[in-house]
Amino acid sequence: MMAFHTLRSKCALLAPLCLLVLGAAGNAAADTIVLEWDQSSSTVGYRVHVGVQSGSYTQHFDAGASSAFAFTAATAGQRYCFAVSAYMLSSGVEGSNSGEVCGYSNAAPTLVNPGGRTSTVGQPTSLQLQGFDSQPITYSATGLPPGLSLGSSTGYISGTGTTAGTYTVTARASDGVLSSASQTFTWTMTTSSTSSSTGGTTTPTGCTTATVSICTPTTETSFSTTQSSITLTGSASPAITRVVWEISPSGVRGVASGTTSWTIANIPLQAGTNLIDITAYDGAGNPFTDRLLVTPSGSGTTTPSPTSPTPPPPTDSTGCATASTVSICTPTTGTSFTTTQSSITLSGTAPYGVTRVVWENSPSGASGVASGTTSWTIGNVPLQAGTNVIDITAYNAAGNTTTDRLVVSTSSTSSGASTGCATASTVSICTPTTGTSFSTTQSSINVTGTAPYGVTRVVWENSANGARGVASGTTSWAIANIPLWGGTNVIDITAYDSAGNPSTDRLIVSTSGTSSEGSTGCATTSTVSICTPTTGTSFSTAQSSINVTGTAPSGTTRVVCENAANGARGIASGTTSWAIANIPLWGGTNLIEVTAYDGAGNSSTDRLLVTR
Repeated sequence: MMAFHTLRSKCALLAPLCLLVLGAAGNAAADTIVLEWDQSSSTVGYRVHVGVQSGSYTQHFDAGASSAFAFTAATAGQRYCFAVSAYMLSSGVEGSNSGEVCGYSNAAPTLVNPGGRTSTVGQPTSLQLQGFDSQPITYSATGLPPGLSLGSSTGYISGTGTTAGTYTVTARASDGVLSSASQTFTWTMTTSSTSSSTGGTTTPTGCTTATVSICTPTTETSFSTTQSSITLTGSASPAITRVVWEISPSGVRGVASGTTSWTIANIPLQAGTNLIDITAYDGAGNPFTDRLLVTPSGSGTTTPSPTSPTPPPPTDSTGCATASTVSICTPTTGTSFTTTQSSITLSGTAPYGVTRVVWENSPSGASGVASGTTSWTIGNVPLQAGTNVIDITAYNAAGNTTTDRLVVSTSSTSSGASTGCATASTVSICTPTTGTSFSTTQSSINVTGTAPYGVTRVVWENSANGARGVASGTTSWAIANIPLWGGTNVIDITAYDSAGNPSTDRLIVSTSGTSSEGSTGCATTSTVSICTPTTGTSFSTAQSSINVTGTAPSGTTRVVCENAANGARGIASGTTSWAIANIPLWGGTNLIEVTAYDGAGNSSTDRLLVTR
């Protein structure tokens, strides 16, 4: 036993694993996934363990002394999980597995179900389908009402209905190899000009209804304005727990302030017709919708064509969006920004018709693809010391480009607010406590924290049982499912800079019959629960991203998250005890939904409203 601990000390992988995807064109059954890691010593070899379920590995490969391995039998759409173990080349004695990474060679696109729609025969109507993928996607739809058509490259449905009736529409998104799950919704065409999107009628003289109602600027179904943005207010029944909004065709969306009496300020309008959907959800997740058709005066009532989209105008208060260019909105709408962090999260807008938004940090050569298009987010752009020139470029279907630029300087003082957790020179544990000790009845624990600028990796070790691994993230890091020994566990968190200089924080965790989490009511037997940064329903922060940890019931196979404000989404690390690092936040209100799935596909959801 002592020899085994000594071996792990020599051979443990102290750098995060990195997945690189190399898809074999034209052959979806023979994609390649490349796994890379930092070599810890020339005296060790590595074995790669592969499986299609987290923590369960059915294939094992000897990579020798190499620090990379190519898995050449990946199937498009199949999620694979990988771990690497080190062994002594001289004796073959093997250490424990590294932390796990999971990914796809090519994941199927996702398509958001837009919900039931109602339009009036003879009146222009439109809908922007929302699909997400790392590759360009096309859209298809069957069962559209007569008079409506879909732009396959944009997902924009528009036209004027000709025939009353209720139509069942089935939509899909495809990346050319894989297709999303089909999304089916009803589209009702009515001859009544007072029909609402729920199939009932709007009462012009009475604002409050049993579900949700728009009250200002009008209780009617249409409105005309000369402004480039609009503020809506309204009411909802006491059973409503949240109100969200979306405007078609630009796809901009967000969360209202308030529930039974709600407000949405400065909704950006584009030239032409703007269809604003207000959707209220009760505690059971049932949706109720009201709708307003807004036309800027002087622009007429012509609905923009999918092949010739009309760009949105600028917002009136932030100066973020423009009529024809991509715009960076956070962390600033200016041209420069200063931070002490080693990475930065950006978000912004782009004109209607944009199909792809990419980024590049020219000094370092780092580049990638943003999440979203007309409303986009980029998480954790790596920064180098000194000056970083980050270019954001948006492309439309014809290949035309528009660019915005932000010059980011790294220094010892930041223009962002601090939480008080991190220090100038050391790594710091922030959750489950900033103290030196903690007690729990659980068999594992999630830990999150911060580290100073310049840190390149954060590792952990529980000296009680020899367990060790690599954190997710650097200046803002998270570790899920640290296994605990019965009794006292000494968990050391060590951060290294590029020169190899370490700093350490320590937490002593005791497992006992009573838990210091007992009063929070975090874990339950049947639902997923958010535990940090709070067990409440709302949280406020000045940071541009947030770490969230929590628990889920036994039998959970997957935990996913989505920020409804900016469309950012991802998969948590861990299942019954899970962690999500660096969720990008939009300025204002962010609705973060965490959903846990069991093997049968049953789900449970917890929500956190984060104000930035």
